[in-house]
Formats: sequence, structure tokens, C-alpha cells
Amino acid sequence: MDLCVTVVVAVLSYVAIQTIGPFAILLPFVFGHFLLFCNVFRIGTDFEVLWACWLIVIVTVTSFLDCLDWWLILALQTPLTVLLVILAMRSPRYHGIGCRKINPDLNAYLNDPKRNEGFVLRTVRRLFRFREADPTATRREEKHP
Repeated sequence: MDLCVTVVVAVLSYVAIQTIGPFAILLPFVFGHFLLFCNVFRIGTDFEVLWACWLIVIVTVTSFLDCLDWWLILALQTPLTVLLVILAMRSPRYHGIGCRKINPDLNAYLNDPKRNEGFVLRTVRRLFRFREADPTATRREEKHP
């Protein structure tokens, strides 16, 4: 399936470069990182969203400054890509390439029932974790009437 999608992206990229110019490079660039993040290193949704947001900022700023240069974008994006891969590989949730050698807690992660909760539910739980930590805590207004 990956091969079929890769061929489609290659054809679409070729057509797009003829019609929309340099912005067409985004297609293989993002697709290549998608394969890297989802199939090779499996870095997780949180890091993928961070990477995508940073790419959007870089492309937007360089476009508005009229200096859209793919070498510059690659130079600004690559350090974040490397950092996210390193952070993912050091995580107890890491389950990408070489995970059996890198992650001694892999079985605990794979057997965790919360593993498949999904990005939104995990994010909501993280946002409200402070309330779960101390159930006796009250709001400031309630302490000082």
C-alpha cells in the first residue's frame, strides 16, 4: 500500500510542480516525513502535530517575506525532525524501528490499556491531570471568601 501511495504522490507532485510551482514540493516533503514518522520511527501524534505546526509557520513566514527557499525550509525543519525522533526514541512509548533494543519498557507500553485511547482523549486527560492530582484542592475564591 505504501508503494502505491508513493507512486500517486510522485505523479501528483510532478503535475503540481508544472502548475503551482515551488509549493508543490510540500507534497513529497510532507509525505516523506509522514512515512518517516508513522512507519519508521512511529513518533506519535503529539510530535507529528508539533512538526506540522512548525512547518506551517516556516512556510508561511518565508512566503510572506518573499524568500520561499526549500533549502532554508529544510535547514529550519531538520533540527526539529531530528529532535523529535530522538525524543521519541527515548520515550517509554517508543515502538518504532529498533524498539526491542532501545526500549526496555516496550512490553509494558504494548500491554497498557490506555495505549489506544487516541490523541484527543490523551490530550484532554493531560490538560486536566492537575485536578486529578489533588482532589482536596479548592479554587482560590473558595479559600478566601
